[in-house]
Amino acid sequence: MYPDVPDLYRLYVFLVVVEAGSISGAAARLHLSQTAVYQQIRGLERKLGLKLFYRQGGRRVPTEAAEALIGPTRELLAHAERYQGHLETIRGRLGGLLKVGVGVVSAEAFLPRLLAGFRAQSPACSPQMIVGDAVSLAGMLGRGELDLAFLGQQLGGRQVDLDLLFQEELVAVVSDRHPWARRRRLGIADLEQVRLVLPGPGLGTRQTLESALARRGCQLKPDQVWFEGHSLQALAVSLLAEPVVGILPASAAQEIGPQFKILRFGDLNVRQPVFIGRSRALALSPVAAQFYEFVTGPEGQRLLPSPVSDE
Repeated sequence: MYPDVPDLYRLYVFLVVVEAGSISGAAARLHLSQTAVYQQIRGLERKLGLKLFYRQGGRRVPTEAAEALIGPTRELLAHAERYQGHLETIRGRLGGLLKVGVGVVSAEAFLPRLLAGFRAQSPACSPQMIVGDAVSLAGMLGRGELDLAFLGQQLGGRQVDLDLLFQEELVAVVSDRHPWARRRRLGIADLEQVRLVLPGPGLGTRQTLESALARRGCQLKPDQVWFEGHSLQALAVSLLAEPVVGILPASAAQEIGPQFKILRFGDLNVRQPVFIGRSRALALSPVAAQFYEFVTGPEGQRLLPSPVSDE
């Protein structure tokens, strides 16, 4: 039986309205007029025979029927993207959208290099980076909303295959105006006395630090965390604004600029694994499979971080 499904573009517009929460917000994201977005939604409602949104103040809130359609719609569009990738392969060029999740801060340092190296071989590839915590990214992998993800922790019981790429140590970072700027090392006792800038909960770097401290019978106090950020840039700006201490993977710390000083831990072994993850249930698209082979092969390995020397 031929499936009587709506036009994929209308389904895409539907998801954008859900995410934006309004017709105007969706129109801005899609670079369309509000009238055009409204017509797409009305056409989809007529096709489905369902009311998809109701007004609540200035927002468009999904109806119960729309809520039930969000997950299947995302899965359908993910499969359509894979189909597009197969078409590009058949036409003789490896291309299409490549969605990569980032759940570890150091990926902001090494992922652009990986993508640049890969695109030199596959210029038709269109990469997109999605930042999030490990649990949410694993869920997106399982639903087909991501092709691959770089994660900083194991995820037991998830429908995700993880391959270890490398391990690197975590270090402390301060601005060159910080009282510790002339130091080279610090210990757990030092860490307990300062305010910290950390990646947000659920990111691999944060999990690694907390696990290492727990093994030594220590834990962070809630009032120690001055700022939580999901981006390397936000963490760097925070270190310049206040005399605080950041905890970062060594490769990321080396990327944020000469106005920062790196201190290593003298009495705390803090090494973070970095994994590349993919769905167990869904086959990789051709471009994702090629990128996976690139990352795990010799060319990709040369672009990944190297251990920091003791000097």
